Amino acid sequence: MDERAVRQAMSIDDAYVVERRLAKGSDGVTELVSIDGAGPFVRRRIPIARARRAVWAALADCQDPRLPHVRTSYELPDEYVVVLDYAEGETLADLVAHEGALSCSQVCDLAADLCGALSVLHAHGLVHRDVAPANIVVGESGVRLIDFGNACLPAQEQEEENPRGTWGFAAPEQHGFTQVDARADLYAAGRVAAFALTGALPEGNTQRELRDHVAHLPEAVRTVIERACAFEPSARYQSAEELARAFSAACAGEAVPAEDAANSGAPTKGAAPAGVAAATPQGAAEVPPTTWPQHSVQAAPSAGRRWSAKRIVGVCAIALVVVVAIAAVAMNMNQTQANLIPPEGLEKDEQVDADVPAVGDAPAATDDSAATGVTAGISTDDIARAHAALKFVETGWSIDANGYISYAFALENTSDDLLVDFPVVTITGYDDAGSVVSSDTMTLAALYPGQTQYCASIAGNGAGAASVEFSIGMPADWGVRRTTGSASTYEVTDAILVSDRFDGSAATGKVRLAVAGDDMKTAMGNIALTALVRDDAGSIVASGETYIDMIPEGSTASFEIPLFTPAASGTLEVHARTW
Repeated sequence: MDERAVRQAMSIDDAYVVERRLAKGSDGVTELVSIDGAGPFVRRRIPIARARRAVWAALADCQDPRLPHVRTSYELPDEYVVVLDYAEGETLADLVAHEGALSCSQVCDLAADLCGALSVLHAHGLVHRDVAPANIVVGESGVRLIDFGNACLPAQEQEEENPRGTWGFAAPEQHGFTQVDARADLYAAGRVAAFALTGALPEGNTQRELRDHVAHLPEAVRTVIERACAFEPSARYQSAEELARAFSAACAGEAVPAEDAANSGAPTKGAAPAGVAAATPQGAAEVPPTTWPQHSVQAAPSAGRRWSAKRIVGVCAIALVVVVAIAAVAMNMNQTQANLIPPEGLEKDEQVDADVPAVGDAPAATDDSAATGVTAGISTDDIARAHAALKFVETGWSIDANGYISYAFALENTSDDLLVDFPVVTITGYDDAGSVVSSDTMTLAALYPGQTQYCASIAGNGAGAASVEFSIGMPADWGVRRTTGSASTYEVTDAILVSDRFDGSAATGKVRLAVAGDDMKTAMGNIALTALVRDDAGSIVASGETYIDMIPEGSTASFEIPLFTPAASGTLEVHARTW
């Protein structure tokens, strides 16, 4: 470090007068300061090892009144120091504490400001990761988002852990389920809106609890909040602008916009298997079943883009990214409950990491193993055999206008006796030169012998891709079991395509749990629903995925699956699986 620069920085630092300390923790000290009678300002003193210089530089470039204005930054021998404008007003947490729940019009304005701030952040590559009532200041000039101690630039940083943020407002992926991106902030924004409208703080932090809290709100508002807070990031709104439009329309009593047409559906090809409903929208001709090929096919979206067929390079050996947190949660759940809660429903943060098995370690045996038909004694050969038994029935992908990968795949367990817990599929994007530009993972629930599971989602980081490769991770030894059990059977009926006034579309219908299988004993309490829309050639032109609460055996529930890409016509099929 340049000695002259250090002396200059120390001189600047000494010129500030500390009015009071605001916070102190492992990430440093936050103080209220003034200088030469000017201020107050907020000064963050961050340990050098924890300094994210690129984050503060990106924030300084934002220049938005709803975000902190970075006055200066400098480096001391053991600290990185940032000085920001002080946000006048009271936090949303304090405001609701003494005034109670806010009106819909007040929250509409608040959401517009918050989403505007997030839109600017995300445009600069920043993710806040702690959008919560205590970090939102409401003043005469509107809303300001503060406290960027957890903020990151996902495109530049690959952290081993995601800061968990504020309990009840942090997205599920911040508890270790997958890498965080901008959609985690949108989840938090939805939770903030629910809190502001109801005054109810999350306790159990479950989807069911959220629905109970917002049950008295107008249906359109509930719909927006529940979608913003979807467990799976691909089921949420995909941009702050989209969330803001939807919330504004809902508060005004208008139809809620569907997803932006910029999100492209995941192309695949084939026919619905037995037990899966295939429905054709009114006026659309039904397409006969076709044989599913073992390669990737790009769709021809209606938005004027033409796509050529691309063959997936082939499955290669990629190191398994084990989502041990999900495994730990599922394997430690009460085996006797019929309706279980999703992972974010743990009672406190610490439980996410409790009793997590190390990679390669088998979880402790339980008396429930006999009830599930699972037996011990798994060998290295069994693990290799289980890996070889996992086969792609089909994979498909396309690139949307924003450079993200929309994908879909069907994964089959061809074994007749081995169950694979939480199989992981890696979706890798390559540029024209063959260099990796993105890498994402999708973790499935338990895959039983002979079972096929269908998944659709969005991957990538906006960099686009010239080719996409799908690969299956090697199961961990604790993730392979011999079993005589079977997965649950679902029946999907009345599936149709619906459109709204904003040219968006969704798949709606009913799902019935026909036979409750052994997967219920380790389920996270949800049904995953994947919608695929095919054109006359059998190529998929739209897809979507959502989750609903588990239902008792023999019961039926309605569903709505927002599609990544609008589809006015085509043959619709909906696949259901236990999650």
